[in-house]
Amino acid sequence: MVGLINSLSSIQLSDLASDSTTGTLLGIGEALISTAAGLVIAIVSLAFYRLFQGFVFGQAKVFRQSGSELELLYRQAWSAQHRSTEVLESKPAEVAAPHEN
Repeated sequence: MVGLINSLSSIQLSDLASDSTTGTLLGIGEALISTAAGLVIAIVSLAFYRLFQGFVFGQAKVFRQSGSELELLYRQAWSAQHRSTEVLESKPAEVAAPHEN
């Protein structure tokens, strides 16, 4: 890209046969400069995009893992509470029944 820009800039206007090609060559040179600048910006933007995408995926992994751990803690607490409720409900029935020895 830069080589083509340099080759177009090295063309002497006196070498050309007509004045109509001067505007064309200058336009092509300007177009190539803007294309090269666009490519540089796109490549840098893509690098930052991939970097931030990696950060997002890493954070999503942390959130997913934390959510799984919280779900396990909730299920353990619910299970313990459910078992203690069953024990409390079954004890009065045992106390009310007379013991036969």
